[in-house]
Amino acid sequence: MTEPDETDEEEVEGAEQLGDAGKRALDAMKAKLKAERARIKELEPLAAKAREADEAAKTQAQKDAEARTAVERERDEARAELLRHHVAAKAGLPAELATRLRGSTEAELEADAKELLKLVPKAPATNVRPVADLRPGALPAADVHSSTFDADAFIRDKARRR
Repeated sequence: MTEPDETDEEEVEGAEQLGDAGKRALDAMKAKLKAERARIKELEPLAAKAREADEAAKTQAQKDAEARTAVERERDEARAELLRHHVAAKAGLPAELATRLRGSTEAELEADAKELLKLVPKAPATNVRPVADLRPGALPAADVHSSTFDADAFIRDKARRR
């Protein structure tokens, strides 16, 4: 803030040519200027406090904006991860490979899942039905008649049948 010129202390040039009415008007203006300067000095501390409050508010607004940006970034990352897992499940990829998918849209992720699925080995298809009543040692339950099993007798019996 610039200080007004200190004209109330010095003589205004050509004041003697103004006459009585001009001098009174000049004195009134000087008094008004002096009152305004006093009021400015009173308000300067309040103006400084207002500037500090504006700076503090601006800083808080900036903090709020940064926090909002961080939350939005976390939200977007969570949505992208959920979409990757959804596409991987739909394509038949193992859940461990869902994080390997690349793309920002569902179509891009699906295309990448198809490419990745080509690299994943397929589990062999078996038509063998498991036998539920096998005993330890892979002996069929029908050949075991008691809890005491004579292995020598079993072997002799199998050898005679050949």
